[in-house]
Amino acid sequence: MFRTTKTAQSAKPRQSVAALLQSAIELHRSGNLNEAQRRYRQILAAQPKSVDALYLDGVLAYQNRAYAHALRQLTAACKVNPALPGVHTALGNLYREQGDFERATACYQAALSLDAHHADAHFNLGIARHERKDLEGAITAYRQALAANPAHPEAWNNLGVALKALDRSEEAAACYARVIGLQPQHAAALFNLGVHHADAQRFDEAVGFYQRALAARPDYASAAFNLGIAFKSLGRLPESIRWFKYALSYEPRHADALQNLGASHHELGRLQQAEDCYRRALELAPQRPEVHYNLSLLALARGDYDGGWEAFEWRWKGAENSRRHQRQFAQPQWGGEDIAGKSILLHAEQGLGDTLQFVRYAPLVAKRGARVLLECQAPLTRLLQSMPGIDTVITAGEALPPFDWHCPLMSLPRAFRTRLDTVPADIPYLVPDALLVEQWKRRLSAEGPFKVGLVWAGSPRRFSVMLRLIDQRRSLHLKQLAPLARCAGASFVSLQLGEAAQQLAESPPGLALRDYRGQITDFSDTAALVANLDLVISVDTSVAHLAAAMGKPVWLLSRYDACWRWLEEREDSPWYPSLKIFRQPQPGAWPQVIERVAAQLTNLLGAAPACGG
Repeated sequence: MFRTTKTAQSAKPRQSVAALLQSAIELHRSGNLNEAQRRYRQILAAQPKSVDALYLDGVLAYQNRAYAHALRQLTAACKVNPALPGVHTALGNLYREQGDFERATACYQAALSLDAHHADAHFNLGIARHERKDLEGAITAYRQALAANPAHPEAWNNLGVALKALDRSEEAAACYARVIGLQPQHAAALFNLGVHHADAQRFDEAVGFYQRALAARPDYASAAFNLGIAFKSLGRLPESIRWFKYALSYEPRHADALQNLGASHHELGRLQQAEDCYRRALELAPQRPEVHYNLSLLALARGDYDGGWEAFEWRWKGAENSRRHQRQFAQPQWGGEDIAGKSILLHAEQGLGDTLQFVRYAPLVAKRGARVLLECQAPLTRLLQSMPGIDTVITAGEALPPFDWHCPLMSLPRAFRTRLDTVPADIPYLVPDALLVEQWKRRLSAEGPFKVGLVWAGSPRRFSVMLRLIDQRRSLHLKQLAPLARCAGASFVSLQLGEAAQQLAESPPGLALRDYRGQITDFSDTAALVANLDLVISVDTSVAHLAAAMGKPVWLLSRYDACWRWLEEREDSPWYPSLKIFRQPQPGAWPQVIERVAAQLTNLLGAAPACGG
């Protein structure tokens, strides 16, 4: 009887501890961590060597970042029972969190020596290798975790991340899809699939996955930010603004979101709102090159050349387009120093129009006593060889002769401390070959008395999402120029090259354009053709710069978010006295612009004789 009673009395506490442990685990799982911790410690007060309580209390302390306590509890659990792979894995996670990858790896391997199919040990070993940039090792460990547990969503997701880092994008996407098959609301995998589609410029698909990620996790600021980027890449700027603001509502110090919010405002012509965002971004990240560069564009657009040119030099440190063109020379960059008796290489850095605009400074450099070498794009070589002040013209890609200094063409305004009232605008500074001009005069002899050159589109520039979108905003389709057909007395000549020239096959009724593409080899030919025209009507592209630099009347069709060089709310340009700007009254409003151009051309034809040739 005593024995039975004694047994009954000793069994009761054991049952109580077991029940207490189960209740603590349920509290732990439900997120009631303080009460779970209290019960674990209540168990340990009664049974100091309860390996379950030591282990779970250690895990909870790890989750609360109480690492010293977690280390004590997990180490104690290992001593009580060293044959538990889960305890070794948890201890490995603790060491990994503290950056001790050697001990972490040893713990995971200890767990695997006890259970070679322990999925979590393989998985966490993969994380340790991943964090140490051992991607191949991480991939092996993740695959071993999945061999042990094919329904491990985090292992599939991490495997995808590692594969993407090795540029194995399609394999990565397949992994993310497996995660979604296991957990349709897995926010990280949905996000990663969005990134996969965005990387391939499938922005509509990316939008769908980012939206699903946010539906699964509304506070997912990175998904909201990427959603803003996707909408921005689709040209849907108001929606991009909405999602950048959403991201900032959860992460107010998200400098990238502030920068891109500013850029979206900038592209909508909201310059003050753009500046406010850029300034806030710089408070968080004072050395962020893209923000300084964007602020330089705002300053230049406002005519603040004193600060604008200096800030414009940030383009070398981060701006997407300019950074691609940065050159590395042993020779110093010229910034206005005494250069008499020295040689200097002036080199093109961006588009053809930029070269045509800023090559005007070459004669001024020569007047400082320097020997001027010019490196330019191949289509410009022949035209620029005759420009005064330039000793040698080198086509980009050819070997460079020796030189003492160098300067990118677009840094010359800074070197000369150019202000609005000191812009060198002695026009013309580009003069085509007289023999070519005469040849083109004969070719155009059958055209009408008032010849108008048309350019309606720029280069698509698909290598950059940002530049592609700018081109979409600056370009028209030839059909949009249909109102010009009613301008009696004008004969139209196409100056359009590239893909958009194929639209000549579907010219608007009544708008007959002569096409001389087959006879144009470079800008020297284009310049000679332009010399025989009375007017050039062009979107913001290189031919507008060419014609204006020659002193020809140019009507520039400018998008609402005009390039900084055309300043704000002006119809004239300090850079080109013969250029007139026709601005969109709101984004995308080309019909109003073309109607205005047609009306003014009609008036001009009724008032002025032809001046071409």
